[in-house]
Amino acid sequence: MITLQDLSVHYGKKSVLRDVNLSVQEGESVAVVGESGAGKSTLAKVVLGFVKATGGTYSFNGIDVSRLKGREMREWRYASQAVLQNPTASLNPRVRVDTSITEPLTARARMSKRKKRQKAEELLDLVGLDAGLATRYPTQLSGGQRQRVVIARAIGADPELLLLDEPVSALDASARAQVLNILSDLRQERAVTTLYITHDLATVGYLCERVVVLYAGEVMEDLPIEALYTGPDNPYTRELRKASLEPTEVETDNDGVRASATGGITPASSNGCPFAGQCPIAQEICFQEKPKLKTLSNGWRSRCHFAGEPSKDTMLGTDSKA
Repeated sequence: MITLQDLSVHYGKKSVLRDVNLSVQEGESVAVVGESGAGKSTLAKVVLGFVKATGGTYSFNGIDVSRLKGREMREWRYASQAVLQNPTASLNPRVRVDTSITEPLTARARMSKRKKRQKAEELLDLVGLDAGLATRYPTQLSGGQRQRVVIARAIGADPELLLLDEPVSALDASARAQVLNILSDLRQERAVTTLYITHDLATVGYLCERVVVLYAGEVMEDLPIEALYTGPDNPYTRELRKASLEPTEVETDNDGVRASATGGITPASSNGCPFAGQCPIAQEICFQEKPKLKTLSNGWRSRCHFAGEPSKDTMLGTDSKA
């Protein structure tokens, strides 16, 4: 369904994404993870059509999205819906909940007030909200309720692709768990293709079967969700997992999230591995030659000169993966 081929994005002289190759099949749920500055948000904007790639291609069901215009672009936007990080910014405070939810539907076909209200109530029920909230305004709802309204609006358009960009990071723990459960149930019931953008490795297991790890705009590893927790191949993924999932006293940002998993993104020169400067197993070749994204015998992809070598697991002091 989604294919990114050698995709690059530059903002002036700054390279944000470099030669990203990624595919998501119909009905699949894939997480894109990485710390701040990895390029996750830019990738999301490319997928939604808000940012054009500097190089490479992005296709949706075999169609080059960059070539879509007019009616074709509008139809494609109906097919790809998003749930973003800040539900308050996603909803117009002056527009009632029922109007916000049915807006994508009325943009395609006329609906009577009665039909709009009925559809809004059905979608509110689908995300676990009382139908009486249909006549309220976003400012009268809690953060968790607002995010459910955003989800109801996205699902109501019956999308082929649902992009989730940090959909629970702005919520408290209770609301976060509720929204994750709703998203998981909806994804399974509707078999909608899902791309989940997040820095929170603890939540990806709720929604995804596969994980793509970004660092400094490059794909470092592409692996099954189980392997993320039991034994990644790539040294960066291991360090990211250790910092994100193992309890430790660390500096956090305003959301209580660790500000940097590995000390911040400080890529090496363009000739070497982007993670070489912080990698615990880096050798001379890592600073001199960029490693390729290798496909391993188990089907994973890993960008490392030592990808797939058992000796690397010993060097990292972790259990060897199965």
